Amino acid sequence: MSVVNVIRSADGLTILTDGAGYNADGVVQAVTSKLLIWPHMSAVIGVRGPLGLLPKLFAMFYPCGSFDEALDRHSEHPGEPPGAGHGV
Repeated sequence: MSVVNVIRSADGLTILTDGAGYNADGVVQAVTSKLLIWPHMSAVIGVRGPLGLLPKLFAMFYPCGSFDEALDRHSEHPGEPPGAGHGV
């Protein structure tokens, strides 16, 4: 189970996530950030799911020059990226 909380204020956003990555048996496999931060396009994506998904999402969206371009790229590849599923 994952949690991503977003708090918006006049000064910006605060994003909080848990950091635990579990396998299908509920055993902690890693503690890591579940946020992908792209300052060059003023974007942050909080994720849940298998930890192996993070580098795939990063590679898919990092080349985008803007958040709108990232949305366009997502619309070209709807659904979950390859390798999505449960566990680590």
